[in-house]
Amino acid sequence: NRSQEQCHINRLLHKRFCKLNYFAPLLLYHLTNGRKINMDQAGTSLKPRILVSPLDWGLGHVTRSIPLIKLLIRRNCRVLAAGNEVMRTILEKEFHSLEFLDLPGYNVKYSSTKLTLPTTIISQIPQVLSAIKKENEWLKNAVEQNQINGVISDNRYGLFHDKIPCVFITHQLRIKTFLGGMMDEQLQKINY
Repeated sequence: NRSQEQCHINRLLHKRFCKLNYFAPLLLYHLTNGRKINMDQAGTSLKPRILVSPLDWGLGHVTRSIPLIKLLIRRNCRVLAAGNEVMRTILEKEFHSLEFLDLPGYNVKYSSTKLTLPTTIISQIPQVLSAIKKENEWLKNAVEQNQINGVISDNRYGLFHDKIPCVFITHQLRIKTFLGGMMDEQLQKINY
């Protein structure tokens, strides 16, 4: 039945957005260092400037950030997004007046076969670590130049800062490394 299916989809969306609505005030409280700002008052001059930056591995990270950006805008935040050209194209279609900062991605390549995937990924670890370091330097400059009050990064390990709150979002509860349980546990400790 079509109406039951639609109702089920709406219920799932409702649950997801209810969690997001619960999460947003807490997140904004931390991103503004506990300052009491009336986020619902459109004319307030104390709009927190929040940087949102998803990882460039596929479209899932950037599309997952869209509801979060919408919620931040509704809560009267000034949102800046950072990423590569593909992300810019997607986010500018959704948000016409969104400020966008260019931030190179990790540019990880996948192998054409499942058999060589672990070797292909492992060989790119130095490149990824270098990108993370550059990303952190980029953030230090971006915070200073754009008066950013907080950062929300979706799996971007270099987007952390000593002086402003930063939130790391991930969809992976258990990361598999192809190197066995001990390496998986070490990566889990780093990730959490």
